[in-house]
Amino acid sequence: SMQAATPEASEGRVLYEQALPFAVCRTPSSPHQAPAVAAHVLVPKLSLAAAAHAGARLHVEITDTRDPFFLLQVDVGADEYASIRACQSLLVDFAVFPDMIVELLEQCRTCAASGEKQPSFVAELLCRTEGEFAFNIAQISSFRKTVHLSLIVRQATDEVLKQYLAAKWLGEKKVREQTQHTVDDLRKSVKQCEKRMEELQGEIARGRGDFAARETALQAQLQQREQSLTSQHSHSREQLEARMQADVERVRSRLDDSEAANRKLIQEKLSSVAEAKDLAAQISSLKLTVSQYESEVGALRSDVKALQRQNADLERAHSQATAQVTVLTQQLATKNEAQATTAESFQSCAKQKV
Repeated sequence: SMQAATPEASEGRVLYEQALPFAVCRTPSSPHQAPAVAAHVLVPKLSLAAAAHAGARLHVEITDTRDPFFLLQVDVGADEYASIRACQSLLVDFAVFPDMIVELLEQCRTCAASGEKQPSFVAELLCRTEGEFAFNIAQISSFRKTVHLSLIVRQATDEVLKQYLAAKWLGEKKVREQTQHTVDDLRKSVKQCEKRMEELQGEIARGRGDFAARETALQAQLQQREQSLTSQHSHSREQLEARMQADVERVRSRLDDSEAANRKLIQEKLSSVAEAKDLAAQISSLKLTVSQYESEVGALRSDVKALQRQNADLERAHSQATAQVTVLTQQLATKNEAQATTAESFQSCAKQKV
């Protein structure tokens, strides 16, 4: 079973301390009445401390900022957690258990801050008996409600409540003393600032007098400078106007010369344009003549190619005829030899007959 909190166990490293909306369900006065559920903003606080001869212990504390006498506490050690783990089918070890509670509380705070009509994670405080509550962290879906963790917290005893209130009072007193000390320091700083401000105001007054005297002297110097610049400006203006007039005359003369040269160039341009038109007409005529010559040259080239083909045919025919003449000449020589032989044979036969 979980033990009630002790002053030693409540002191330790704080893991979580944030205001959080709770659904508080109290036991009805009559068995025929439904449990009364109300929404309250409570402050769950988790701290981890090492108690003497007991190892690390998780201290859970729930308070109400509007009710200083509302204090629910419980201490959970490794032995108590073993029983909780077996009863509620938890999967983490005691070393991870505090961090998991912090993570679930953060889920509750995030869901409450999102403004959902039905948050998915809620923190509940269910009244079991007088002075004993069940601190539940549940997840609600459209199908069912799943309680991830349930811890039995008990109302602090008068002695523990006195110690808690005394500690809170000492803390508030310390904060008040620190605040008072800060206020005193600020008052001293304000007085120093006021004193410094008076000194600065005196320096400002003296500076204003020096500034007025300096301003008067500068205005006198400015007037003298303006008069000097005005006279210099008048003289410079006259010289500048004379130079500008001379420049204008020179520019006018150059403009007249430029206009004459421009007119001459225009005339030359017109004559050049006329000559260009004549040249263009001549070029067009020459192009036409060249085109005719190119056509004639093409026809002549075609004739030359035809004559070349005829010449090649004649040369082939001449070669063939020459070959035939050679053959006929050889045949004729053979026939002549045969005739000569035949004549000799006839003569021999004639002589023999005689």
